[in-house]
Amino acid sequence: MRFVAVTACPTGIAHTLMAAEALKRQAELMGHQIDVETQGAEGTQDPLDPDAIARADAVSSRPTSTSTRRGLPASRSRRRPPPTRFATPTT
Repeated sequence: MRFVAVTACPTGIAHTLMAAEALKRQAELMGHQIDVETQGAEGTQDPLDPDAIARADAVSSRPTSTSTRRGLPASRSRRRPPPTRFATPTT
């Protein structure tokens, strides 16, 4: 399978790069291809090619102000559902 992903951190770059490397390593181990765009304090690195997005079997992105501004198609991005909140037990 072909994947594309965007990893982003608005305040730094270390976790963004670590996430990108982890995705690439796991994709290779599983026999898949992946292109990863990183967005951080230093700006966008390795921007995704629109053709790569179109060819992808799956797109992984958690939209941020930067990825939305870059024009990542909203229909191709997946938002996480809001976290479930549990009621505090009464004693």
